[in-house]
Amino acid sequence: MAEGLPRRQALVGGWLLLGGLGLVGGAFFATWLDSRLALSGASRVALWLGSLSGGLTLLAVGFLLEQRLFRPLRTLHAQLARLLATPNATFTPPDGWLAGLAPELIHITSRLKDQHDSREQARHEGALDTRRVRQALETLLQHLDTPIVVCDGHRRILLFNPAAEAFFPAPGTLGLGKRLDTLFTDPALVVRFQALIDSDPAKAPLPREMLARFAERTLSINLTRLHANPAEVLITLRDVTHTWQTQLETRTRIQQALDALDAKPETLALGNMMASLSLQSEQWRSIWSDTFWDVLDEQLDPAHKLITPIGAPDGFTGHAPSLVALFDTLIKRLHGELPYCEFEGEIRRDGERRWLALSWPGEPVDTDTLQGWRVVRLESLPLAPSVEDVLNLHGSELWSDANASAGRARLCVSLPHPGPRQAPPAQRAPRPEFHDFDIAYHVSPGTPLDERPIEQLEIVAFDTETTGLDLRGNDRIVSLGACRIVNARLQMDDTFEALVNPRRPIPAASTAIHGLSDRDVEYAPSLPAVFAQFQVFTGEAILLAHNASFDLLALRPAGVSLTNPVIDTLLISKALDKALDEHDLDALAARYDLDCPPLDRHTALGDARLAAKLWLALLPRLKTRNVSTLAQLLELQKSAYAKNDGSR
Repeated sequence: MAEGLPRRQALVGGWLLLGGLGLVGGAFFATWLDSRLALSGASRVALWLGSLSGGLTLLAVGFLLEQRLFRPLRTLHAQLARLLATPNATFTPPDGWLAGLAPELIHITSRLKDQHDSREQARHEGALDTRRVRQALETLLQHLDTPIVVCDGHRRILLFNPAAEAFFPAPGTLGLGKRLDTLFTDPALVVRFQALIDSDPAKAPLPREMLARFAERTLSINLTRLHANPAEVLITLRDVTHTWQTQLETRTRIQQALDALDAKPETLALGNMMASLSLQSEQWRSIWSDTFWDVLDEQLDPAHKLITPIGAPDGFTGHAPSLVALFDTLIKRLHGELPYCEFEGEIRRDGERRWLALSWPGEPVDTDTLQGWRVVRLESLPLAPSVEDVLNLHGSELWSDANASAGRARLCVSLPHPGPRQAPPAQRAPRPEFHDFDIAYHVSPGTPLDERPIEQLEIVAFDTETTGLDLRGNDRIVSLGACRIVNARLQMDDTFEALVNPRRPIPAASTAIHGLSDRDVEYAPSLPAVFAQFQVFTGEAILLAHNASFDLLALRPAGVSLTNPVIDTLLISKALDKALDEHDLDALAARYDLDCPPLDRHTALGDARLAAKLWLALLPRLKTRNVSTLAQLLELQKSAYAKNDGSR
């Protein structure tokens, strides 16, 4: 990597050293020669002037070079860095001996601006139709009350709408580029997801539906493969906690009442009410029989096909997740007696009556065994209902019989009839959603972190405000702010901001800088509590800060170390521009023409956003230095670390 201009301190030091040596050497020489020749008058003056002329000349030439060449070169260096980051920034031609280059430099910068404007115009015109479609999609998603999440084939989140954001209110739960695995730990979800990704899109794979637990809620999750390349999956979510629990409890009470009654008209009426109630729920969907058997096969053993669909496929209405769990449990019970058996599945119809039939070569299951299976708990479902509960939920019957002509036995479950649905829930207030489909083209999450391109890194820029600068002494943190960068784009609304009680008074001098007083933090949580929330927000992202060593030192009293790699924009700026002196945040914001509202400066979140904007401005310059991966970036950053220049 080219070294560029030498540092100003090195130039000044070398200039003073050579000039000083010249003067000292000349003085010694003049003293020695004067003692030998014993000159006087004008001859003596000429001797001393001649002896000192070398040192004086070095000092004069050094001063002239600094003022007429090196200072204009540093100015030109800073101007070119600014133009590379912001092509439309104002250009000031250099003076001194470089003043003659002004017309050519002005012409070059003008051409650069024209080319940048032309590219932007072409990009704008080329993306106009796409933008209109995207605006229509955004408007639709803002008014859609169904929580929607779109993931790529690696289960990274590409899009989520306002309803999904409201569905997971905890900060840091949803975020572009995050893995779906951080939300749900149920392995069945991964199996369903991967089955859709591996399916042939030309055959229009049908959606997968399942139940999952999230915190204290029961969620109905529907997964649909989108016709995209690379593959993407649309996930819709519903909170069925109340419905699921109420249905199970109500079904149990009604069944108990039925068992206590005789076969009288009242009993039949109550049974009809029970059948009607079982379908008056938002959980019931239309199910295609072949899809049902495929999903059941996925849950039993994704690596081997145990069930072969036979007969004409047909649709039926029911609650797919509970029916899959029901048959999963029944088949596992059958496997205890028939460990090497493979099954056939079909949907049977007799007039209005329909049932699912699972057949195998052998004898049917006896009545006593079936009766024992009815009390088995389905642990894969929320609240672990029994086989009997799921049968009652659908108003279904369970029996086993023989098909003598085919030499096979069957296990059958009757199917319910369609019925009305509940009214949809009230619409939520719309908010802008977040999406970035380019994430699907990033390298695989399995790529080692240090080999990932720097523009594809998920970065959390953070900053702290403190009671003072003596963090190794008694000064402590009073606020912590952070924002997220995904796909080289600053997510303005994906932020973290918290006040911290420092357990000590805030000096007036510090309040004058960040505006926080003792009253502001009086009831704020402690640093360990805030730090735990910050870790949830950060996840596995790369951390970024300006003068990161200070902010990391401020977080040290939390008692937990951060293991995330850390990018320091102060060190990166020093590594890129070793010849320039000013690398503080204000100087760099001015150099790269970065916008920062005055009221946001010296606030934790405001400074974190400014550091994030600085990082994005430095990205084009890093590319020109062939710094493309995290490993190369950290090596460049390390080269700027020096204990004696304030980098600490």
